[in-house]
Amino acid sequence: MNDERIRQILDLVLREPNRRAAPIETDLRGDFDYWFDGGAAIVHTGPTHSSSRRTRTVREASRRQPRAVLAERGSADRIDRDHPRLRRDGAQSMIVPSDNRILYFRRDRRAFRFLSHFHSAPIVLDDETWPTVEHYYQAQKSMDPRYRQAIREAPTPGRAKRLAADPRGDVRASRESWFRRQGFLPRPDWHDTKLDVMRRADAAKFDQHADLAARLLATGDAELIEDAPFEAYWGTGFDGQGSNWSGRILMEIRERLRSRRL
Repeated sequence: MNDERIRQILDLVLREPNRRAAPIETDLRGDFDYWFDGGAAIVHTGPTHSSSRRTRTVREASRRQPRAVLAERGSADRIDRDHPRLRRDGAQSMIVPSDNRILYFRRDRRAFRFLSHFHSAPIVLDDETWPTVEHYYQAQKSMDPRYRQAIREAPTPGRAKRLAADPRGDVRASRESWFRRQGFLPRPDWHDTKLDVMRRADAAKFDQHADLAARLLATGDAELIEDAPFEAYWGTGFDGQGSNWSGRILMEIRERLRSRRL
């Protein structure tokens, strides 16, 4: 990622100054995350970059913005500390939107990013440690140990997702696919299995991280919605009528956690 690419990304972001949040996959391919808040662009980069060097670069590239904050990818806590308007003590100061709906992919992403499968919360399943829910989920598309190792070692969940792309899909979307390079296909029963795989991974995330479980419970009875425009199965899709299975699983887990406390 060179300085010119950073400037291009910021130019893309800054053209929409009133937007509160933006998806990371379509334009940024998982290399950058970005949010808006009060005119401040918060840029979240990959772990291989030098924080001090990139902070200067981002500030130079975003002169139209009053502030830019750089943090290492996957460090949600660091972003919270750098951003005083984000809650810092989890469940104790949870603020649910007035419509009692939490759209955690875009609209409410700034405060509820911890609900994402991309959130940095390592889980242990099948005697293996996975950096995020997304890593574990994508790894289950094949039992080939070479594939599973490649997914587990992916530096970001976005990279894991791209490695796991089905080669039978869009060529651009699958150009980094491990399956395409190796001439293999994902397991044939994946469509019938993936929902249970995600249930297991999300359950592990909240069972193994008490702080995240407390924050999930603090959402009360709010409807949890992955307002992802490009994902009609896990999210709501372009028309808002998608299945929202990501949000539905989170609500299932929240109810299970609540029943344990009764």
